[in-house]
Amino acid sequence: MVKLCSLTDVNQYIETIGRWEESEIDDTIEFISEEIYDECNVVKSIYSNIDSDYSEYYLGERQVYMIKNILYGDAGSQVRLSAAASEYSQYLTQGIVVLATTTVAANASVAWPEDYIEIEFVPGIFNKYCAARVAQHLLEKSQVVSGESAESSVNMINKIVSRLKQKIMDGIGPVISSDNASYDYEYSINRRLLRQQHNRNKDLLKNR
Repeated sequence: MVKLCSLTDVNQYIETIGRWEESEIDDTIEFISEEIYDECNVVKSIYSNIDSDYSEYYLGERQVYMIKNILYGDAGSQVRLSAAASEYSQYLTQGIVVLATTTVAANASVAWPEDYIEIEFVPGIFNKYCAARVAQHLLEKSQVVSGESAESSVNMINKIVSRLKQKIMDGIGPVISSDNASYDYEYSINRRLLRQQHNRNKDLLKNR
């Protein structure tokens, strides 16, 4: 399991320095991340037709926390592309992945009949939600354990957690209702066909 936030992310919501040990915060991040993975369909997936004239592919949302997998080829014999091997580049704040055209050409022999690329990713909202949940957990624990007076801070972070949770819930409906969307219950992944506007994708990268 990949953690959904970092100490830096948590510090966007509360000041942790001098209040909690880094090891305690790290343990809390791991605990809350696991809870969110259990509660939410954290991983989304889009699949798109590959156009050999273009290498930029949009994920359907601008703020992406991380790319989990990029798969190319026939189901059952898909090739997993690697950023470390320079087979693609990722621009998470634009929600864009740029494929290395040489990689696509090298795997052409196993391409799907309609040449699809499938990209699994974690939306940025889960990073914010995890960080807020960690802050909430730490503040509540401080109140219970040491009697720290932090009622206003707890109330504030509770509102943030509720707002982010509602955004996550609001995002589920449109995905499920879309004609191009499906939910893979076996793998717990929201998956949808995304038709690319490649010139628009180039503009997003140009103006980043």
